[in-house]
Amino acid sequence: MEGVVESILRSMSSINRPQMLFMLSLFGVLSIFCGKATFRNLSRYSNYCEKSYSRWYRRKFNFVEFNAKLIRHELAEAELLGVIDASFMKKSGKCTEGLGWFYNSCNDKAERGLETSVVAVVDVRSNTAYGIDSEQTIDKVPLQGKDKEHTRVDLYVDQIKRVSAELKALNVRYLAADSYYAKAKFVNTTLKLGFDIIGKLRIDANLKWLYEGDYSGVGRPRSFDGKVRITEGLSRFDFEGRLEDGVEVYSKVVWSVNLKRKIKVVILRWGQGDLAINIQMSS
Repeated sequence: MEGVVESILRSMSSINRPQMLFMLSLFGVLSIFCGKATFRNLSRYSNYCEKSYSRWYRRKFNFVEFNAKLIRHELAEAELLGVIDASFMKKSGKCTEGLGWFYNSCNDKAERGLETSVVAVVDVRSNTAYGIDSEQTIDKVPLQGKDKEHTRVDLYVDQIKRVSAELKALNVRYLAADSYYAKAKFVNTTLKLGFDIIGKLRIDANLKWLYEGDYSGVGRPRSFDGKVRITEGLSRFDFEGRLEDGVEVYSKVVWSVNLKRKIKVVILRWGQGDLAINIQMSS
């Protein structure tokens, strides 16, 4: 594995030989050291001193390019799906950069702490995820030359733009995301980048049936045929079949008022009980 990492580092034009040697040493140390990853502790397991670690950590390193090349080398024939999600970490104190209120899915509520947004690819055959990019969410950053601040959605959009080239190089077509990302700004940008989105909708999503009747020949053609209400049943959805475990699959193309576009809604039903609703959007 060390030979593979070294060959990838040599192929990266953004680093020179001294930085390549340091990164090789760092990756090796991170795989064997014990305790906290402080500069002093890491120096005990390598030939670099604490000051050298501090100096090299201030140098930029293109982890996105490195991760993408490593994944492409190891998973050349794999079927990959792009994913984006955020991870919450509790943090006390008042002076930590990026400290704010973020949603903690473990407790199903917003809590004070830190958040990291992660873009990864999933090997759908082995059901394993591989990270490509990780970025701390710091949402109170003024836009350049403007008084308006970056929102969290702006940060997630910028991250997808930054890693889009690497995702395409891995032949990733679909990007999976949860209901938070079902916003017009994120969806429209992602579709323009050439990806199709698979995700969820909010429980209060405003959807309308597309009118499928004949044109009467008078006035403006009718576009919609009422509001979609899942509680009224699935009679207007198309039955697609059953999965191996007996789960029924329904789908229908409808109009999303919030996203201002047609989307394909897929519903999974376990017998006569719970429903799981997913969406797919394509450019």
